[in-house]
Amino acid sequence: MSHDEFTQLFHYMEGKFGAIDKRFDKVEGDIRDIKFDLAELAGRVEDHYNEFLALGHKVDRIEGWTHEIAEHTGAPLSPA
Repeated sequence: MSHDEFTQLFHYMEGKFGAIDKRFDKVEGDIRDIKFDLAELAGRVEDHYNEFLALGHKVDRIEGWTHEIAEHTGAPLSPA
């Protein structure tokens, strides 16, 4: 292989590897975006879960008050 052929091959391969590097850079950026989106989604899920727990406790309190009122007034509660 002559020096000129080697130089041409080198430039060709350099171009190919440069194109591959650009594709990997884009994929890396996409993965970074996905990780950010997943972290944000996980935070929202956690917020909704905590809100759901708070609502559950509120319902439990209201149910307890309902039973207390029923006992004090003698009003029967139908079984759930």
